[in-house]
Amino acid sequence: MVFMVKPELLEAYKRTEFIVDLPDRQTVICHGQRNSVIEQILSQHTTKAGAIITAHNPGSRRLSDGENCERHRLLIADVEKQGFAYLTGRGIGEDHDWPAEESVFVIGTTHDQATALGKKCGQLAIVWIEIGKAAQIVLC
Repeated sequence: MVFMVKPELLEAYKRTEFIVDLPDRQTVICHGQRNSVIEQILSQHTTKAGAIITAHNPGSRRLSDGENCERHRLLIADVEKQGFAYLTGRGIGEDHDWPAEESVFVIGTTHDQATALGKKCGQLAIVWIEIGKAAQIVLC
């Protein structure tokens, strides 16, 4: 099944700030921008790419906090089962009526693995990050 993403929804995704939790601070990833801290983390893991994926609110349809919490737990279990390193974080959109969505920055995933995981979580898009390139919203 193919979902069409409304242009205004895609634009909202592009304006979202994706916060990644580091041991001593946080860093923010934005669509269309590079992040040297994240690129350094990728280098330290001897990989060139990663992705930010959420399991919250599949298809941009709001679920209860309890449902989202369970979906996030299952996402982390899936990432761990696949053997990927990851950092936790959250996406915070401009619409402050929409709650922050817990997410994971999956380190060392391939583009295909990342979009497949996003699709498995019912997501319309993920954030793709590659060393030397701007972060991109990628449709699943």
